Amino acid sequence: MSSPVDEKYYREVLPGSAAERFLISARNRIFRDFKTHTRPSQSDQVLDVGVSDVVNDGANVLERSYEHQKNITACGLGAARRPFPSFAMSKLSQMSLCHLTTTLSI
Repeated sequence: MSSPVDEKYYREVLPGSAAERFLISARNRIFRDFKTHTRPSQSDQVLDVGVSDVVNDGANVLERSYEHQKNITACGLGAARRPFPSFAMSKLSQMSLCHLTTTLSI
């Protein structure tokens, strides 16, 4: 299995480091802002463009924290790894993005 495409973005963010704590704090605030400003309902379909193929505490906050995971469609540059089996995940391409945006709410 090849190494994850997004691995290079996390090389300097060592587990347990101050950098990781700042990253997690910032992404948690972004997630709270997402919920506050979009007010997603239980039936809203959410598109996450940029899901990471790296699994760690700083990556994929939406996928780990959103209470309606079955309503997430996630796509990213890396191979579609399935750390979150409750929603659809695919490798990003221009065609897939055009198709996806016609069926989603947020």
